[in-house]
Formats: sequence, C-alpha cells, structure tokens
Amino acid sequence: MWRRWLGGVDGPPIFRDRRAAGEALASLLQKRGVGAEIVLAIPRGGLEVAAPVAERIALPLDVLVSRKVGAPGQPELALGSVTRLGSAWNHALLAAHRLSEEDLRRASQDELAEVERRERVYRGARPAAPVAGRRIVLVDDGLATGATMAAAVEAARRIGAAAVVVGVPVAAREAVARLEGLGARVLAVATPDPFVAVGAFYEDFRPVPDERCVAIMRRFEAAGAEGPPD
Repeated sequence: MWRRWLGGVDGPPIFRDRRAAGEALASLLQKRGVGAEIVLAIPRGGLEVAAPVAERIALPLDVLVSRKVGAPGQPELALGSVTRLGSAWNHALLAAHRLSEEDLRRASQDELAEVERRERVYRGARPAAPVAGRRIVLVDDGLATGATMAAAVEAARRIGAAAVVVGVPVAAREAVARLEGLGARVLAVATPDPFVAVGAFYEDFRPVPDERCVAIMRRFEAAGAEGPPD
C-alpha cells in the first residue's frame, strides 16, 4: 500500500513514490470526469507523476518547464516563476523588496536559461505539442506555494488553452486558492493542514535525473501522437 500515517497518528497520507502518486492522481481525475486532451508535466518530478496519469487516461504527454525565481540573497523565497512563454510574480514580495525591472531580469536570466535547456534536452527535435484550443491537465508532484504552477497556468492561458486543470498528489490549501484565483480548476489527492513540504508526503522523493525525463518523453514519442504507450 502507498498509504501510511505520519508519526503513527492520524495525519496526511504518504505516497510510496512519484509513480504511486501518479496512479492515485489518475484515479482522482477519472473519478471527477476530467475531460482533457493533453497532459503537460512540470519537470522534473512532475514528469514522473504525469506518466502514469497520461497512460491511464490515454492522453498524449508533453512538458511545460517552469522555474522558480528566488529573491536576491534569498534563493528559497519565491518572487515568482518563469516559463519560455512568460512569468507570474508575487507582487507583494516585489514591492517589499523594492525590485526594479533590471533586478527581475538579472534574477530571471539563469532560470530562463535552464527552462530552455530542459525543453531542448527533453524534447530533442520534437516540437512542442499544440495547446491552443485544447483542454489540458498540468501535473506536478505537489504544490507548496504554487509559484511554479502559477507561471505554468499563465503560460497555458497565454497560448490559448481552452481549459486548464491542475492535478497534483498533494497541495497546500493556500496554493490551491492561489491557482483557483487564476481561473484553473485544481484537483489534489490530499490537501493536508498543516502543510509541511511536498517531499514530506513521499517515502521516496529522490531527485529525478534528466536521463529519466528523456526516457519518459522518448517512450511516449515512440507510441505516436494517437496515444500513450502500453
């Protein structure tokens, strides 16, 4: 079983690993009757979760790389996130830190370079899947602040997605509210309160290497555009 209890008392469920979390998320999406046409994963960890979702629901899989931008001198404090298609910012934090457009440009440039690198490596010569006019599911391995996913939601809207569902195994309730405020439908297997950290809800939360992401993408590409691999 993928489920046990934190500290031996009633508490939030633990997922064995990202694969098991993806299976649980797929069950939830099926139960809720989510009618989507493509699954977009937030790599790296989100791609491991998204693979069983796309397999179970029989949808094509692609990536939408989103990277958190930390405050100068405080890299863990998320000012916002960036994708190749745009960004989403915490304007209260920007005002509190009195950051100029040049400050944001400098803070973002390394993350944007990593966004471009990951999309190039994971897709290879394959073009990005068309999103305009399609119903999509955005998948990550969890939501803490929701900053990374917010940029992905904004990007999906910018390129004309007909509807956006965010699907995750575990999420902080504040992050759910933030994304719903952007017009996304959010479905999470668990929304524990208090929320610790995404990794605290997994027994195995080891980093997902680039090689694993490339292997997943190639497996789906080999299956063709009509459906996921068996």
